[in-house]
Amino acid sequence: DQQTGVIALVLIAFSLLLLYSRFVEPNWLLMRQTRIALDTPQRLAQPVTVALVADIHLGLFSGQAKQLRRIAKAVNAAQPDLVLFAGDWTYEPNRGDLAQQFAALQHIHAPMYSVLGNHDEELPGPPLQQALRAALASLGIADLEGQIVDLAEVRLLGTGDLWAGKADLAGLSALPHDKPWLVMAHNPDTVSQIPSLPARPLMVAGHTHGGQVNLPYLTAWVLRKTSQLGCKEGLYQQPTAQVFVTAGTGLVGLPLRFGMPPRIDLLTLY
Repeated sequence: DQQTGVIALVLIAFSLLLLYSRFVEPNWLLMRQTRIALDTPQRLAQPVTVALVADIHLGLFSGQAKQLRRIAKAVNAAQPDLVLFAGDWTYEPNRGDLAQQFAALQHIHAPMYSVLGNHDEELPGPPLQQALRAALASLGIADLEGQIVDLAEVRLLGTGDLWAGKADLAGLSALPHDKPWLVMAHNPDTVSQIPSLPARPLMVAGHTHGGQVNLPYLTAWVLRKTSQLGCKEGLYQQPTAQVFVTAGTGLVGLPLRFGMPPRIDLLTLY
């Protein structure tokens, strides 16, 4: 009868949606370009291009060698000045050789910097941070946590994960402010740690996956309820900083992406 036919159509549509969200969209890789005017009295002499990658989540559902090769190829094609990996490298990873598992990233032809995310803390569970940092360093990816890198146009600073209690940016007040600060964190809520400064820094982060399953109204509501700022993805203006959040490339919780494909963000800072 008609009711049975409608139910069948709904079930078919739902099944197709699940198949798409499991096997199609998670295998995309988009590159989005965004221009960001830094909060500084003087424009930069030369724009700085940053490839922002986050939430690779090597392990249970994502971060396989094929995806890592595609990330490296896309970054090289964009020719950025530097590459920032904003944490959550892993998600229940194989306990084998992490350097071998991430090896495709060593072919990126730009300076690479990293901070770790809450999933990399592996709490509770076996400690992973030391082995992960050593593996990344062997591939030419520098650990930026607690470090400052003085570049020609900006200063780069990394901080630890907020949920792990390792985010500490209070010391920014005592540092030089003769050029803009670019701060890398994993969680965008880390902006709450940034003090009031002569000029607002730009903080880049991941963590949110853009909701991963992006449903009208519902996803934004969930993110507002589960975080301080409710950031989804994109550029946000906060009193003490600009915050750019990337939707990342990997999967956690459910092996699904819908309406929020894996993405690398190419930022042109000027």
